[in-house]
Amino acid sequence: MVKKPDILAEDIITFANKKEKDTKPLRDRMEETYNFWRLEYFDIDKSMGKYRTMVSAKPRVFCDKITSELAYAFLKLSLPIYKETKTERSVESMTEQTAYGLIGMADDRLRKCMLPSIQSQLAEDIPLRGFAVPRVWVYSENDHGENKTCVDVSIWDARNVYWDIGNKGLRSVCHVRYTSKSEVEDTYDVKDVKEDVKGRVIVYDWWDDEWEVVVVGNDIVDWQEN
Repeated sequence: MVKKPDILAEDIITFANKKEKDTKPLRDRMEETYNFWRLEYFDIDKSMGKYRTMVSAKPRVFCDKITSELAYAFLKLSLPIYKETKTERSVESMTEQTAYGLIGMADDRLRKCMLPSIQSQLAEDIPLRGFAVPRVWVYSENDHGENKTCVDVSIWDARNVYWDIGNKGLRSVCHVRYTSKSEVEDTYDVKDVKEDVKGRVIVYDWWDDEWEVVVVGNDIVDWQEN
């Protein structure tokens, strides 16, 4: 019998909506910062009197400069070495090389999906949102009788990530995004997906200590045990 998660689609949607409401000031600040970058017109409240207003490109230029510096910075991973033996230093060196390899594998997957590299996405999200939320999934799959290590990294937009904290740290996290009907049907092998008036499909990606659960619309379309 296939094991299924106890959580319902309604529970996940309710969780995301409640966290959106509870953290509204944080989301509003993110939107305000993003509007500065977009050069949105600033309208002074009438109660403050009549003032001449102007839109300056300085916030966007400054943010783009930081993004460029981070995106093209040299990537270096290093484990500190103190009194390790030669064998231990060799192991730490191989660990560093493994990390480089995993990042390269993840970037290859992103390029196939026509997305920027991990470093480029982090370089954009951190200045605009204040922090970034990388979701890292390393797993093994059977490839013609051999176990193959796979790396799946997604940089979630912090504006649309909701989480719950317990006394031992992170308990659960949910990322909400809009995507196309064709992507949902191809990724999760589902049919008759309903779009909204703008031709979008909402997807909830829920993770906790035991499960990853994906909700499309109001239905669970995929789940995996962690």
